[in-house]
Amino acid sequence: MGADAGDRGLRRLVISGLGSKGQAAVAVYSSMSRTAYNLALHEHGPKLYDKLTEDMEDHLQEMCVSIEAAQGVLLEADTVFIHPTVDPSMCICGGARQQAAASSPRTPTSMP
Repeated sequence: MGADAGDRGLRRLVISGLGSKGQAAVAVYSSMSRTAYNLALHEHGPKLYDKLTEDMEDHLQEMCVSIEAAQGVLLEADTVFIHPTVDPSMCICGGARQQAAASSPRTPTSMP
């Protein structure tokens, strides 16, 4: 298996496996493990990690946008998504969105 084919296959498995439950989750996890092992075995580990991290961030960003569109409000970085000890600018929904949320009249409720 080539590195690019393995990357594409693993990315597809990760995204499809996010909502899996029961036996489907076990099958997806097993297939992901085999693919990741083979890529790492052939010294593609750093590339694998970087690409998966990037893909997961992209997917989570898309989820944030979908949730925001459905609710009609910006997600605020210091509510449910991150603990108060985490720098909100590092949140997937942080950055420019956080600035827009900060200018919003709604006051967020921080986690204890």
